[in-house]
Amino acid sequence: MFSTVRITPQADPDNPGDVRMTVDVTERLHRSIGVGLAYNTSQGFGARAFWENRNLFGNAENLRLSAEVGQQIDAFRANFRRPDFLAIDQDFLATAEIANDTPVAYNSRRALATAGIERRLDRWLTGGLSLLAEKANVTQLANVPGMGTQRYELAGLPAYIKLDQTDNLLNPTTGYRAQLSVTPARTFSGSRLTFATNLLAGSTYWALGDEQRTVLAGKLALGSLDGAPLFQLPADQRIYAGGGGSIRPYGWQLAGPLAPNKDPIGGRSSLVLNLEARIKITETIGIVPFVDAGSYYESPVPQLGRTLLYGVGIGARYYTAFGPLRLDVATPLHKRSADSPIQVYISLGQAF
Repeated sequence: MFSTVRITPQADPDNPGDVRMTVDVTERLHRSIGVGLAYNTSQGFGARAFWENRNLFGNAENLRLSAEVGQQIDAFRANFRRPDFLAIDQDFLATAEIANDTPVAYNSRRALATAGIERRLDRWLTGGLSLLAEKANVTQLANVPGMGTQRYELAGLPAYIKLDQTDNLLNPTTGYRAQLSVTPARTFSGSRLTFATNLLAGSTYWALGDEQRTVLAGKLALGSLDGAPLFQLPADQRIYAGGGGSIRPYGWQLAGPLAPNKDPIGGRSSLVLNLEARIKITETIGIVPFVDAGSYYESPVPQLGRTLLYGVGIGARYYTAFGPLRLDVATPLHKRSADSPIQVYISLGQAF
C-alpha cells in the first residue's frame, strides 16, 4: 500500500512523560503488471502474466488477474483478498480458476472457485477455512483397465493451519515451518465419493558458524487420502510425488508406481524427504548439494517397506535483494526405464 513510511518522535513539552509520533507515508501506485518465465525438464517452458490492483475499493483490497501458458497447462486465475474483514487480522479470500491441465498423469479441463476466511492468530501462526466448488472432465493416461474420462462436480471444505518461525520467506536461514491441511470433499456426479485429503509438512533450517555462510535445511512431508478406493478417484484428485517442489531427481508426478505404458497411476498417500546444504561461496553466489527421497503409495498410509525412490543433485544460487535465483540439476539413483537421467529446475526462491 505504501512505498515509504517514516515515523518521527517529537517531544511534548506539556507532557514530558509522553512522546508524540508523526507518521508520514507515501502512497504506492495501486496498479501493477508483471510477467515471468519458468522452465524445468519435466514440465517444459511456461510463461505467466498478471495485472494487480492493491486498493480496489479504498480499503487495501487486492485483486490479481493472472494468465499462464505452458507446455502442460493453460490457465486463467483471479485472486481477491479483503484485509481485516469483520475483525482485525482476519482476511476474506476468494479465488476462481479455469484451466486446461495436461501433465503426464492425466488431461484435466476444470473450473473451480473458493471463498473463505484466513486469520492471523499471532505473529507466527495463521489458519484458514474456505468453501470449494469444482467441475472437471478428467482423462487418465495410465493404461489401467476400466479407466477413461471421468466427469464430476465436487464440493469441499479446505482447512489449514501454518506455523512459520523462520527469518525470511524466500531464503530462510534459521527457524522452522510446519503446516497441516485437511480437505474433506464430496463428488456429486459419476461415482459419488466422499473422501478427505490430508497433508502434514515441516521444514527446519540451521545456520552454521558466526558468519552463517552454510545453512543446513531439511523437510519432511506426508500426504494421505482416505475414504474412497484409488481407481474410483478422479485422476487429478489422487496424490503424486516428483518434480521441483517434491522429489527433484524424478519428473513431475513420476516418483511412484507406473502403469505398463510408464504413465503414473497416482496414489492415496505420499512421503517426501529433502535434505540440502546451502553454502555461500561469495555474498551473491552459492552452491547447494542435496538428497531427495520418497514415493507415493496406493494405500492411505505410506508403506515404508515398499521401494523408496531417491537421488542426488547440485544447485547454484544467485542471491539478490528480493530472494535467490535457483538452478537445480538432479539425477535419480534408483533409476527405472521411464526416468530421465537428468532433471533441471529454474525458479525464484529456495526449493523449500
